[in-house]
Amino acid sequence: MDFYTKYKSPLGYQTGEGQIDTYGVDHSGFSTRDELEYQFARQNKENQLIRNYNNQGITKNYPQYGTNFWGNPDNNYSFGSSNIHNNVENLNNNPFENMVNNTLGNSNNVFNSSINNNSIFSPNDMQSLNLNASSALYPQQNSFNTYSQPYQLAQNSLPNSGSDAASSNIDYSLYGNDFSKEFIDEMVKDKEFNQILNEYIIPNEGGLSDKPNDRGKLTKFGISKNTYPNEDILNLTRERANAIIYRDFYKWNGLNKLPYPIRGFVVDYGMPSSPLNAIKTVHKVLGLHSNGNIIGSVTMEKLKNFSQQDYEKFLEQYRQSMLEHYNNIVKNAPTQKGNLKGWLNRANRAHLGK
Repeated sequence: MDFYTKYKSPLGYQTGEGQIDTYGVDHSGFSTRDELEYQFARQNKENQLIRNYNNQGITKNYPQYGTNFWGNPDNNYSFGSSNIHNNVENLNNNPFENMVNNTLGNSNNVFNSSINNNSIFSPNDMQSLNLNASSALYPQQNSFNTYSQPYQLAQNSLPNSGSDAASSNIDYSLYGNDFSKEFIDEMVKDKEFNQILNEYIIPNEGGLSDKPNDRGKLTKFGISKNTYPNEDILNLTRERANAIIYRDFYKWNGLNKLPYPIRGFVVDYGMPSSPLNAIKTVHKVLGLHSNGNIIGSVTMEKLKNFSQQDYEKFLEQYRQSMLEHYNNIVKNAPTQKGNLKGWLNRANRAHLGK
């Protein structure tokens, strides 16, 4: 597994030197499937602890864990060295066993859920990860039977305003109580994010939708009940949806670092297919190692001298990968055929940002 020490979870998890993470677990023998199951288990336990701390009134500056996180260090902290599925099941920390069984197959993809302190990626969010062509992708709304509710443009952009001025114009209650004031201020002043939101994501994701074959179940503004079971989807505000998109899609593993001309359609592709798949498609088009799961220095080095012609070529190759991906979804899951037209239209609408 490739490790990236740049990312750190709210409780202190980091990939360490070599193949041992800061919780003491040795990943050197882990297969792709093992890595996924371990990360699901780790993130689930972290979120349980974070919820407990939140209930105690602790919402930031959480205690930092190390090798005490998993407890007994015997047998690689009970995970073993390889083929760890049964060990994970015994730990009772991975509520996503069935999803992994049904969707992983022989995927060569790798998931690294290390995150920074402003980006808690819930284990429930993992249900939307597309790990191969037949994985559980929740459809985008253009192909849904929607209610008579038009999409709303983002109302949270405050251009040319300082932090004090911005704060005085924000109704923080519309974002829910789990986003910090600092996070919201950062988001509303991020002009490029708001432009991408209005130009790409909102027109593609639409409003409230519910369709029997939608694996996301009830969905609003691209936020699905299946991925976010604790969200009140029916009453979800545009502002809160924006914040979730900013945290869990736009800033995921460095997607917001991509050059602006390609960032919009790449982030937009991550909405229905997962940010992981969006990143891996970037790497595929650039000819980078297939196990990469981050927009880091190697990716940026490849992109730094791109000309307009290079960006146009990248767009066409990326679009082709999207089309192939959506067609493979239907090939492996015929029940999704009704969503294909909407997916293909979304891919064909991809364009360079200006």
